[in-house]
Formats: sequence, structure tokens, C-alpha cells
Amino acid sequence: MAGQPRRGRRPTGRAAATAEAVAAAFALNTAAEAADPRHSTAHLVAECIGRHFATAWGLAPDAGRQVLEATARDRAFRDFAGAVEVARTFYLGTRAAATGSPPATGSCSAASESQRT
Repeated sequence: MAGQPRRGRRPTGRAAATAEAVAAAFALNTAAEAADPRHSTAHLVAECIGRHFATAWGLAPDAGRQVLEATARDRAFRDFAGAVEVARTFYLGTRAAATGSPPATGSCSAASESQRT
């Protein structure tokens, strides 16, 4: 069928880079959870991921819900909550790369951590 990859062929170009990034994210998440079962992407604070998106998308820190929703839809997410859920897989790697520290699912601020526990 046209447009579908042939079975047995490895992706090339951008598809290969995407496949590698996804595999690396899953490997990093698995390693973090193996080191400490509490370090699961399920334990990530949605608010922290949302703030990461707002910053990455160049939005004002006080951007309202309508702006967040419209911006997420503009980027092909069903809504802002959906963007946050999809990002869970990639958040640890992005955060580790940005901070130069090993991945952890700890809070993005002490206030968020105290709300979770």
C-alpha cells in the first residue's frame, strides 16, 4: 500500500530520528523506574509539565486556560490535558538534558511536592 513502510525495512531520515528519540525516552523511563519504583511517569506532576509547555511555546506565565487549549490544538493535540499526557513519556529526558542531572520524577518546585505527598 502506498505511504506505508515496507515490512522489515528500517526507518530513515526524520522517521529514524523520531524512532530513536521514542526508544531513548522509553529506555530512560524504564531505567528511572527500575532504580526506584516511585519514579514512574505516572507520578509526574501535570502542573510541571504544563508549565514546561507554556515556556516552550512562548506563552506568558499567567496564560489562561483558553490560551493553553488553543495553543495545544494549534499543535495538533486534542486539548491541553492531552498534550500533558502525551508529554509524560518525554518529560524526564527533556528535564534531564536541560538540567544535566539524572532523571527523577520529583517536583518542579517544593510547593508542588508538598501538594503531592
